[in-house]
Amino acid sequence: MTFTRLPHAAATALLLCSGLSCREPTPENASCDGEWFEQFLYPAPGELVGDVSCWTPGEEVADNVDARCQADVAVEVQVTDYQDQVPVPGAAVTLYAGDSLEGEASDVTMDDDGIVTESVLLCTPTTYRATRSEGALPTTGVHEVYSPEEPVEAHFQSISEGSRSLLELTFQRDIAPGNGAVAGRALGCDGEPLENAQVIVRDAECHVSTDGYTGYFTNQLPDVFRTATSADGVFAVLNVPPGDYTVEMFAPVPGRAGEDPQPHVLAAAATLTLEADGATIVDVQLGHTDGLFYPAACSSCP
Repeated sequence: MTFTRLPHAAATALLLCSGLSCREPTPENASCDGEWFEQFLYPAPGELVGDVSCWTPGEEVADNVDARCQADVAVEVQVTDYQDQVPVPGAAVTLYAGDSLEGEASDVTMDDDGIVTESVLLCTPTTYRATRSEGALPTTGVHEVYSPEEPVEAHFQSISEGSRSLLELTFQRDIAPGNGAVAGRALGCDGEPLENAQVIVRDAECHVSTDGYTGYFTNQLPDVFRTATSADGVFAVLNVPPGDYTVEMFAPVPGRAGEDPQPHVLAAAATLTLEADGATIVDVQLGHTDGLFYPAACSSCP
């Protein structure tokens, strides 16, 4: 397990890689102070592409939740593979009432179509852990919130052995025993994917694992040439040691994309826990810094 704040003595020896690009980080801002994150980011291909209508840089987006929407209902739950979205039959899922792997839990098993009906609390954070065949990464999903709009559905994801191998092969970074992966999507104000965002996974003191690798996707497939999200918004960070982390999404300062050096601004964040030999799926939505964002339908219920 290797973490660094990039001290002066080590800065010239360490290369930071994303896509096919590698570069030496600068030694400045070697803590959470100032713009420490710039040393981990690259000039973006352009401005953010997607719905940014709710976002003002430096300000958070507030969600209003109507307590009347927080009803307990039966939901059709489906587990699909992270890579190809194919249903996973027989997957075992544990649902946790709340925003962590603690508290009240219920165990369910998918049928032959990868589907099961289970009770969840709408407009309230839910956490899940999906386990499948040997070689797959036990996958945790955090900050899941379900809308009261019909039909009410829940889609959980699981990273298969094949998907894991594809990620490792494409990005040329193995996931060492005990380590895992963090993956998700960058989302705009409308909950749809956001293009040209970059992510960093850090601990509470802004340490970033030097053993990790941040990769992006194109058309749901890992793309070694990308240094920011494509139109699908998907990212993955491989070979991350277990622990508590924050995934942060950065965007080029509006109107200054393409500058060199190019300034970035924190656009979203989410907290997560990564278990040993596992994966955590977490989406980050523009303007939200705690990982919790609610469907618009949660703002008012009869």
